[in-house]
Amino acid sequence: MKDFKDPKWAELVQDFRKRVEEDKKYFNCWSVYVKLPEICPQPEYCLIGMEPGAGNDREKPEYRNFLASKGDFIINYCAYHYLGSEGFNYQITDMAKGSIEIENAKDTRPERCKIWLPLLKNELVLYGNPKIILIGKELYELNIKESYLSVPENNCIYHHSSANKNNVKKYYESIIGIEKYDAPANAKEKIEELAIELMEKHGYSDELKNNILSKEFKNEFTEHDKMLFAIYRYDFKRISEST
Repeated sequence: MKDFKDPKWAELVQDFRKRVEEDKKYFNCWSVYVKLPEICPQPEYCLIGMEPGAGNDREKPEYRNFLASKGDFIINYCAYHYLGSEGFNYQITDMAKGSIEIENAKDTRPERCKIWLPLLKNELVLYGNPKIILIGKELYELNIKESYLSVPENNCIYHHSSANKNNVKKYYESIIGIEKYDAPANAKEKIEELAIELMEKHGYSDELKNNILSKEFKNEFTEHDKMLFAIYRYDFKRISEST
């Protein structure tokens, strides 16, 4: 696929939307399709998460998954700079494309992953079958158990979320001898610049863009933010060197 204007991409997106509607009936739950970021149509790497999180902005027409929080933009910044050759050589997606109620998410994940797998494989073919990186230990272990995809050993990165926030320090301390959180002095400004570039590229309204910027970048980086930066820099450098 040369670009995201390819008719095959539009057809696949429609299949995603249909599958979300089918999930609502099959699992008897609320679910909404969340659009993917369109970063690179022929990526060297594809980062794959479990499913979009729940949130108030998910149903806004311009909203894209992985382009909404400080943690999202730290991942994008570190992928841009430390994953393979510098640049937008990566794409980010999810196994399932529907944001689902938290109380229904965990118990239905194994079955939803199986249901969504054929569509994900079609998606990876369009991308040119890039190298796969799984986001989160839960998905990585589930993939080992169920053999959904062929993924190199240890091609797994940390999954940041509000529910997983308390594990950042533990994960960081496991790599502290390898990767100190000496983020560049202007890291916050550089990440904010990338956030603006990506949101404008994806047609975010001024209202949504400014709401995200004021919420996520109003204050200086916290110790948590610095540790998250170090974690993703370490993970992407580690994977780049091993593939």
